Amino acid sequence: MNKEISKLVLPNKKINYFTVSILILGFLCGCIFLILLSNDDKTSTINQVTSYFNGIKDGSFNSGLAFKNNLIINYLYIINMGFRFIFNWFII
Repeated sequence: MNKEISKLVLPNKKINYFTVSILILGFLCGCIFLILLSNDDKTSTINQVTSYFNGIKDGSFNSGLAFKNNLIINYLYIINMGFRFIFNWFII
């Protein structure tokens, strides 16, 4: 098994650098986000993140429901952007 992992991880240096840089960037942005939040928003954010990870750990996280909600939100965003484009096109 170690040979399979080393075949996937070690030869792809560009992918490794990209993954590590994205992880570092995400960590830094998360730290800055928590510094800039007020105390009430900070406690709310921390509670949401801990409940999310506890749901994954307990097995109560419903990935189908999350996928459905994300699809609905993305479709509404696309429709909204389409209406904005059409509205701005007719105004100009």
